Amino acid sequence: MAATTRHRSLLGLIAAALLLAGCGGTTSEGGISGGGKVIGRTVTVYSLTSDPAGANRDFVDAEKLALSDAGGRAGGLAVNFSSLDLGTEETLQAEAARRAISDPQVIAAIVDANTVTVPLFNAAGLLQVAPGGNSSL
Repeated sequence: MAATTRHRSLLGLIAAALLLAGCGGTTSEGGISGGGKVIGRTVTVYSLTSDPAGANRDFVDAEKLALSDAGGRAGGLAVNFSSLDLGTEETLQAEAARRAISDPQVIAAIVDANTVTVPLFNAAGLLQVAPGGNSSL
């Protein structure tokens, strides 16, 4: 039962990301640029978490399942899903965030809020859905 609730919640997060698609910009301070606007019929949602193939595999699998349950689509848009290892060091976190931001089809990222990810996604004008992290950011 809890797994079903989690899947619905994650599907809701992905849907919310797509609804807010028009809110992002594509350029920002520091030369950061990326997606944030729907171009064509396909968008990408990134999941950034530490150890996505190990300790956090269940979380990533739940996100994939939620998207699969929706037929890989949100409305008329096809949704690609990609997970990146966020790591534990700030340099690796910044690298993973910039990699997601540089994807021209990125519309949102599901990643805990921290002092590295929040400024980067804000600067790029991209939605960051934060299931956890520092609430004071």
